[in-house]
Amino acid sequence: MVSDDPTFKMVGLVVLTGSAFILVSFFRPYYLSRSIIVVLGAVPFASIPILGVQLQWVLALVIAYWLAALVGLVRRHPASSGWKPAIWAIYGLLVLSLISYLATRGQFGSADDLEFVKWALSTSLVLIIARQSAEEIVRLLKLFVISTTGAAVYAFASILPDGGSLLNLLGLVGYQRTTDDNQAYFLQNGDRVAARLSGSFVDPNIAALFFFLALIFALILFLGRKRVLICSVLLIGLIATLSRGGMLALAFALILFLIFNRKNIHRRTGVLLFCFTAGVLILAVPVTRQRFLTTFGQSDLGTVDRLESLDQYWSVMSHSWVWGLGWGRPEFRSAAVSYAVNMVANAPLATVYRGGLVAGIGFLVLLLVCAWAMFRLLARGTGRSVLLAGLIGGFVAAIQTGYAVVTIAPMTCLLALVFLTVVRPDVFLASARRSERMPDSAGPSFLVPNKSALSDSGGNPVMAPQPHQEARGIRKRHFAGTT
Repeated sequence: MVSDDPTFKMVGLVVLTGSAFILVSFFRPYYLSRSIIVVLGAVPFASIPILGVQLQWVLALVIAYWLAALVGLVRRHPASSGWKPAIWAIYGLLVLSLISYLATRGQFGSADDLEFVKWALSTSLVLIIARQSAEEIVRLLKLFVISTTGAAVYAFASILPDGGSLLNLLGLVGYQRTTDDNQAYFLQNGDRVAARLSGSFVDPNIAALFFFLALIFALILFLGRKRVLICSVLLIGLIATLSRGGMLALAFALILFLIFNRKNIHRRTGVLLFCFTAGVLILAVPVTRQRFLTTFGQSDLGTVDRLESLDQYWSVMSHSWVWGLGWGRPEFRSAAVSYAVNMVANAPLATVYRGGLVAGIGFLVLLLVCAWAMFRLLARGTGRSVLLAGLIGGFVAAIQTGYAVVTIAPMTCLLALVFLTVVRPDVFLASARRSERMPDSAGPSFLVPNKSALSDSGGNPVMAPQPHQEARGIRKRHFAGTT
């Protein structure tokens, strides 16, 4: 019989979830971080009941990773580095949030403890990935793109006729089983009804941000037919969510690309043609036309609710500005309660709502560091740097119309991937062709230099001749032989 003592539950939660995976790191240390990324991209809300607590797989794997790091089974790669302002901003957010949590927490094992631990573990994902080498980070992000693309295909299959049985298969990995499509989202336009794509991401707005992030990563890391195929699936999936936040992020990234990518006029022309074609297709469908053209209008109920929540926000926070209302509030754990109280749909304001100005200042500083990184990338003017800046700016713009990145653990993990682009931009600015050719191991022998050819007769290393030097040597010997 399981004890009802909250202390027992908290300790058991850490021990059982960590020990279940820690053995893996004895043989394959990288499998833990790769498992985190695959689960996040494919089934982010998969969970397992442990001692009466529904623990998500992503968080269980993060716990296992840090336990393995604690006992020395996985280590920070010696070649890993990061942009110091971003790293310190992340640490600052964690410390300020901890102070806010300690000021408002209830008894041990309460909802405050669980919600803070979930948020801190999700945010620490950026530190886990940043510890890896550049080559391993590229592999991790490619796994994220592929798993998210697979989840998009699964989501498309689930909205087809008789596709509800596919959606119910998610119950095998801890999703709540549904009947009569009560977990599906629809958009009404007169007599027409359109299903919004969600799949394993549960909510279309959440799915849109996953697709947006994977789409930009795919444009940077993949080439040729793979890029065309993956990006096509993700783009269609993003549009099919009918998410205005996701489309806002994509539009922001495309605008930045058109304005700041000065080095390739052909790509800019291609993006312009793409935008024109996509705009025509969106406006040609009545449901999507109504969805995007009525945004922020008086007939848009979402806009009306957002304005009302902003009016109520100041009175709700009147006596809780410093420390916030607490981390374990019911509106953070229940969508129904959140809808009933009309919680403010803005990530920075939701951070202040929960953790007060103490946590809010930490979050705002981190966003300012992201803006700084975005302008540094735009100043480079290359295709990849502008795309990366568009990813950062587009995601930051999108979270101004939602609060899921603050209260939902998988979305906080997604935000951690955005922070990764700020901490380790060097990974993304490396040659895409090099990352495409990168072998899983040392690679074929013709890719490895012949060490004997790079040393003299005494075994001392010498500089390998460059192609132009060899050519000059051939010409010199040729002319010397003819004189």
